[in-house]
Amino acid sequence: MPDSGIVANAAVTEDGFSYTVNSDSTATITGYSGNGGAVTLPSIINGKSVTSIGSHAFDGCDSLTSITIPDSVTSISSFAFNGCNSLTSITIPNSVTSIGDSAFYNCSSLTSITIPNSVTSIGKCAFQYCISLTNITIPSSVTSMGNCVFSGCDKLTNITLPNSLTSIGEWMFSCCKNLGSITIPSSVTSIGESAFNLCSSLVSINIPDGVTSIGEGAFRDCSSLAIVNLPDSINSIGDSVFSGCSSLANINIPYSVTSIRSYAFCGCSNLRSLKIPNSVISIGASAFSDCNRLKSVSIPNSVVSIGKNAFGYGINLYGYYKYSDFTIYGNSGTCAEVYAKDNKIKFIDNFAVKNDSEISANSVTANTAVTLTGKASDGTAPYTYAYYYKKSTDSAWTKLVTENGSAYVTASTQQFKPTSAGTYNIKINVKDQGGTVASKEFTVTVKASETTALTNNSTISTTSVKANTEVTLNGKATGGTSPYKFAYYYKKSTDSSWTKAYVTSSGSAYTKYDSVTFKPTSAGTYNVRINVKDQGGTGTMVSKEFTVKVTADTSALTNNSTVSATSVTAGTEVTMTGKAAGGTSPYKYAYYYKKSTESSWTKAYVTSSGSAYTKYDSKTFTPKTAGTYDVRINVRDEYGNGKTVTKDFTITVK
Repeated sequence: MPDSGIVANAAVTEDGFSYTVNSDSTATITGYSGNGGAVTLPSIINGKSVTSIGSHAFDGCDSLTSITIPDSVTSISSFAFNGCNSLTSITIPNSVTSIGDSAFYNCSSLTSITIPNSVTSIGKCAFQYCISLTNITIPSSVTSMGNCVFSGCDKLTNITLPNSLTSIGEWMFSCCKNLGSITIPSSVTSIGESAFNLCSSLVSINIPDGVTSIGEGAFRDCSSLAIVNLPDSINSIGDSVFSGCSSLANINIPYSVTSIRSYAFCGCSNLRSLKIPNSVISIGASAFSDCNRLKSVSIPNSVVSIGKNAFGYGINLYGYYKYSDFTIYGNSGTCAEVYAKDNKIKFIDNFAVKNDSEISANSVTANTAVTLTGKASDGTAPYTYAYYYKKSTDSAWTKLVTENGSAYVTASTQQFKPTSAGTYNIKINVKDQGGTVASKEFTVTVKASETTALTNNSTISTTSVKANTEVTLNGKATGGTSPYKFAYYYKKSTDSSWTKAYVTSSGSAYTKYDSVTFKPTSAGTYNVRINVKDQGGTGTMVSKEFTVKVTADTSALTNNSTVSATSVTAGTEVTMTGKAAGGTSPYKYAYYYKKSTESSWTKAYVTSSGSAYTKYDSKTFTPKTAGTYDVRINVRDEYGNGKTVTKDFTITVK
C-alpha cells in the first residue's frame, strides 16, 4: 500500500497479525508472527475493516500451510506471500480486485488456486516458481497480466486465457515444461519476448488473427512443438522466435510477412518443407541454420537481403558451415544467386513460369458451363491458380473462387457458367512457389439460349416408410433459366399448415441445395411439396407434391449401452456410452454408479432441471478407490416419455 495512506504505526494483535490503520480508517495486514498452520485472516481488527494484505506481509512464513482471506479484502500487495514454501491452499474472496507483483512468488507447495472473477489485474511474477501448481483458472474479468506471471511453473499442464486479455507478457509461461496445450484468445494482439520459452511439452499452437507482433524467442526451445499456425496479421518473424523447435517439420509463412529475422528457425532440425512467400524482403543471419533435414529452398525475387549463414547445417571441424547437399532455387541475377555463389551453395536458375492454361470452348450457349484448366511449366512447382471472368463491357474482374480469402487456389480446374448472351473475358493467372505470376486471357462468345418452360422434376426417396425413418427430398428442374433454387415442405394430411424442411440463415425456405431430408415421427399420411424457382430464386415457380404413407415402428426398445472397460486402476476414467434401438426415437439416457457395498446410486450426470435423463449418449465417472463398482445405464424412448429399459455392468477397480 502507498505510504501516504498509513496514518498510524504498526500494531500487533494477540493472534500475531501486524497491521496499520489507513487514512480511510481501514486496516492493512503488514506482518505475521503467529504459529502458522491453517490461518484465517480477521475481517475486523479493533473495529477497523481489513481491506488489504500489505507488501511482504507473510514473506517467508514457512509454517503457513493454508490461508483464508475474508471478503473485506480488496487487494493483495506485492510479495505478500513470497516464499511461503509450505502453503498448499488459499481461498481468495470475490472482493479482491488486484494481485500484486510476486504476490505468491516461489510458493513451492501451492498446487492449485482459483482466481475470482472480481480480479482485474495480476502483477508480474505473481505465481513465478510455484513448482507444484498444476492448474489455474483465470476469469474473464482479468484485463492485464504482468511479465513472468507463471514462469517456472513446471507442473502446469494446460491453461485457457480469457478473451479480456490483449497481450501475453514477456516470459509469462517460460520454463513451464509440462504445459501441453494453451488456447490463445482472439483478443490477443501481441506475444511478448520468451513468452513460451522452454515449454518443452507444447505440441501445437494456433496464433489467432489480430496478433501483429511476436517477441524475440517467444517459442524458443519448444522441442515438442510440431504444428504452428501463423495468421496473416504477422508482418515479421522475430529473432529466435522458433529457434530450437526440433519437432517442427514444416511451416506456412503467410504472405503478410516481409522479414524473417536472425535465428528465427535456427536449430529446427526436423524442418523439411519451407515456402518463402514473395512478400519477404529480408532473411536474417542464421535464420535457418542447423535445419539438418532442409535440403533445398526456393527464394523469390522479392528477397533483397540474406544474412550470414542464413542456411546451413552446422559447423564442421574447420569451422565452416556445411552446404554440399543443399540447393537454392531462384532466378538469375537476384540476391538468391549472389548468396549461393558467395557461400558455394548449389544454385539452380529457375526459368520464368509459363502459363499453359486453356478453356474448353470459345463459343457456348447461355447457361452452358465452360471449363477453365490451369496449367503451368518451368518456374518452381507447386503452382497455384487464380480464375477471373467479366463481361467485356464491365471494367472490374470477378474472382471465380477464393481459398482462405485469396484468389489463388490449388485446384487446377474450375467451371464458369455465363447466364446471358454477350462477349466474356476470362483470365487465368499462374503463380509458382517463388511467387512469380504469369497471366493468360481468353474470349468467350455466348449466344442466347432457347427458352423452354420451367419443369419441376423433383423426386422423393420413398412413398412408404416406418415412423422415425428419414425420407430424402430431391429437388430437380429443367428448362426456364438456371440457376435454380428449391423449397421443401411437409405436413400430416390432417394438418392445415406446411412445415419447412429447410430454412436458410436469412429465414428463406428457398435454397440452392438440391437434397434435404425429413423424418416423420408417427404413423399416418404425410404430404410433401417441393417448389422450384429459376433464375436463382427470382423467376418462375413450379410446385410438385407427393404422398408418403407412414406406419408405426413397433419393434421393442432395446438397451445396447456399453462401458469402456470392466477392469481399471483407481483414478482411471470409465466412459459410459448410451445406445438404444427399436421403440420410438429420439432416446434419452440416465447414468448411475455406486460401490457394490453401497445401497444408493450416484447420478453421473444431472440436467439443469434436476433430471438424470439426458440426450447426451456418453458420460464418464472416475472410481477413486479399489473395489467392485456397479454401473447402470437406463434408456427411455420418445425423449424420456416412453418405455424404460435398464442395463447393469460390474467394474473391478484395482
